[in-house]
Amino acid sequence: MSTRPVFEAGAMQPWYREHLIDFQWVKGQSFQQRRLCAEVLMDAAEVKLASNHILEVSTYSGSTLGRELSALNLRMSFYGYDDTTVECAYHATKVFAKGGPFRDLLSGDSLSAKHDARLTESGRLMGFNLVNTRVSLEAHSAAFDAIYIAALAQNSRYLDELMCYDYFVDTAFNPQTMLATQARSAAIAVGLLRNGIELETDADDMYRLLHTHEMRIHTSNRQYTLF
Repeated sequence: MSTRPVFEAGAMQPWYREHLIDFQWVKGQSFQQRRLCAEVLMDAAEVKLASNHILEVSTYSGSTLGRELSALNLRMSFYGYDDTTVECAYHATKVFAKGGPFRDLLSGDSLSAKHDARLTESGRLMGFNLVNTRVSLEAHSAAFDAIYIAALAQNSRYLDELMCYDYFVDTAFNPQTMLATQARSAAIAVGLLRNGIELETDADDMYRLLHTHEMRIHTSNRQYTLF
């Protein structure tokens, strides 16, 4: 058995609630096996949460919306680049002990950015630089949340459909080794919208909106992958 979090849109800060779901992990790395694993988790979540308003937000989603809202696919304007992805933007904000941020990642594709050698060869991850805002590694998922939700605001055509869901999941997200997940960010966005709070299209402004009171987690010397 494996356990994964499902994120529910919340009514107050931090704008989400977390539910842990046990399910039978489907072994294997192929796309078909990953998709099947996502389906098994969805089935288990629907039973435990007594809801079918659950969206897998990833490339393995059975929903077109879920696939399009994957960080690999969701496009945005960031740091002067008119057309990049959330994935590229996120990795292009990382600051390491021996380098970064590597803004040139914004001009490439998501997979190239994700697997760029500098992200593993530049020492310990120290934090993030958005455009004009420095974000500590201690701030829980702060940089990614700000970038992802700003991208949603820039792609407002998705919001009406997204608001039909109450719960969000990303099967590949392992909270033991990762900090950031598009599922939690999507839940936060819906929580904000349902409480009449307008999303910001600028990542720096979105960060300030989210972290008037910073959401923090205890951190250690563990090197998180942050996906």
